[in-house]
Amino acid sequence: MVSRNAKKIPSNLSTDENWNNIWNIKTLARVKHLLWRICHDCLLSCMRLRQHHVQCSGACPFCGNNDEDVWHVFFGCLDTYTCWISAGLSNIIDHRTHSFNYVKSLILDICSKEDKNTAGQVAVAIEAMWKNRNDLVSNDAQEDGSKVDWLAYHNWREWFLA
Repeated sequence: MVSRNAKKIPSNLSTDENWNNIWNIKTLARVKHLLWRICHDCLLSCMRLRQHHVQCSGACPFCGNNDEDVWHVFFGCLDTYTCWISAGLSNIIDHRTHSFNYVKSLILDICSKEDKNTAGQVAVAIEAMWKNRNDLVSNDAQEDGSKVDWLAYHNWREWFLA
């Protein structure tokens, strides 16, 4: 897994059509909002906090090896990669991590090219990873990667069936 700079965002990707694809996926509104925040580089990763002069290590709380930017949190860390595998979504993520350099580009591609249910499952997995990361940072409590996305999938399925 390669860490990528999440700050550089190509300007040609911010069309209304792409944003509509995020808002039209099949998932909870809070999850869509999280995707929007990720694409607007608003998540407080360690690297983002350091840019705002907050004292923190900058290391990934899961693996401790890389600078924790948004790309690393969701697509670069081996611990979160386990989540993609256990959720059965690695086939959707793998080729995109080699094709895209930016989190925004990858998310917008999934939301525009995958069916709305699959995009919703990816979004819920992202939310579960972010929640697990925050639980580790704030409460020193971490779920196993295989359990995180299994629970996320079942929560999404219950919401979808309702």
